[in-house]
Amino acid sequence: MPLSHFRVAIVVLALIIANNTLAQTTTPKVTEKNDSVSKTLVLQKTIYGQISPKSIVHSGDGLFFAQNMMYNHTVTVYDRNYKLLKTIKDEVNLADYGFDDYNNTYKGAPVEVAFSHEGQYAWVSNYLMNGKGFDNAGEDDCGKSDCYDPSFLYKVNTQTYQIEQVIKVGAVPKYVAVSPNNKYVLVTNWCSGDVSIVDVAQSKEILRIDLGPHPRGIVIDNKSEHAYIAIMGGTRIADLNLNTLKLSWLTKVGLTPRHLVIDPINNRYLYATLNNEGNVVKVDLTTNKVVKKCYSGKAPRSMAISDDGSYLYVVNYLSNTISKIRTADMKVIEKQKTNHHPIGITYDSQQNTVWVACYSGCIMVFEDTEPLNAPKPTLVANKNNLATVSSAPSVVSANNKPALSGVATTSNYLSPTPSPKNTAKSTTKNKAYKVDTRPQCTETESYHIVVASFDKETLAQKTAKDLRSKGVDATVIAADAQRYRVVYGCYATETAAKLDLPAAKEKVNKGAWVWKEE
Repeated sequence: MPLSHFRVAIVVLALIIANNTLAQTTTPKVTEKNDSVSKTLVLQKTIYGQISPKSIVHSGDGLFFAQNMMYNHTVTVYDRNYKLLKTIKDEVNLADYGFDDYNNTYKGAPVEVAFSHEGQYAWVSNYLMNGKGFDNAGEDDCGKSDCYDPSFLYKVNTQTYQIEQVIKVGAVPKYVAVSPNNKYVLVTNWCSGDVSIVDVAQSKEILRIDLGPHPRGIVIDNKSEHAYIAIMGGTRIADLNLNTLKLSWLTKVGLTPRHLVIDPINNRYLYATLNNEGNVVKVDLTTNKVVKKCYSGKAPRSMAISDDGSYLYVVNYLSNTISKIRTADMKVIEKQKTNHHPIGITYDSQQNTVWVACYSGCIMVFEDTEPLNAPKPTLVANKNNLATVSSAPSVVSANNKPALSGVATTSNYLSPTPSPKNTAKSTTKNKAYKVDTRPQCTETESYHIVVASFDKETLAQKTAKDLRSKGVDATVIAADAQRYRVVYGCYATETAAKLDLPAAKEKVNKGAWVWKEE
């Protein structure tokens, strides 16, 4: 080959290599752009306050209980409008509940909660007790031992928010679960390495079963026949037969299983977070074998599952993220950033929202804007001014999938679809009407805190969007055809709005005032 031809060949080869390299470097950017379009988890609200939530759990009936450990000694209760309904203190005199050896006032440390009798009662585990007679409390790094102080389970009435019963269990109780038939409450005791079985009818612990070091998550099947218990000190999950109270084991599921959920439709698949591995595994309960796993993030802690079993929502404690996992193929289809140390999570199927407890001191509420098969409910007001839900008929779009009505997604912030309630308002002469549907207020909540006012809707929507990106739940209401107000919060009374006014001013760093929507 002549030298000139050789040089040309070298140049061509170099161009080909350079072109391939460029294609390889640009491809991830295209993929990332496509991924961003498919995002469905939209932050609706970040709740702050005197909280340090270890867990957040939905009652199934519109109440959300956050357990704030020994850092605040409280359980805080919220409704679907993000309102703090009650702060329940963990302080009790144990002698008042039949424990005469402890005739003093004691503080607990709420960790987790489970609900029974269709949400009428909340069972709260307390990490430890503080007070006279409790001098040897266990800690997270404890070894399995019977020498640590016992602790207590509280039974809370969700109507009165009163602690009705207190039940003695093992050392450092963590997770708690109630059988669907309301026969048993199960509590895993971290430091005594066992599970307490509480008979609901007798209101006492009837048996304690040894499990080994560091039992954690529990899930019970729909028939109240099997309770599965994650043993975080190993690679096994216990299978407790609730008819015989005998144990068998699921082995080699992975390192440090922490939290469990079960396929809600037919209970065939069990899902477990593996804290040390960063994985989530899918176990087929017909074979007791792991059939699939995926990497969720660093230290996946708690998770929730959608009511149709299609998706898992997992919080990754050290990654500061939430993962959305499709259960069919165990693929992570979305990740969203959270505030520091997300640790608890719950799912509200009525609103299609995911509530995330961040140990750093907040609760973040995401709406999954992807349509599901279930119809989207609408909020109505009951006589106690608490949000309840009623089923709304599903709307079918051109692609034969349920269409979202009145739901703010990333693509419709600037052109929202009014809810049925807001559409009715817009047709009333000389009445204010909503042009953005967030937050959802009940009919009796007509007071808002105005943080900005504009004569152009585009400016108002841009301001609201900027505030939402900073965690402020801002929305836009058109007071009339020429004035658009950026508002914060929903309140039933002017007094309630004024109580939040100083905090709103501080949060948005703007002037603000209370306004009633007519």
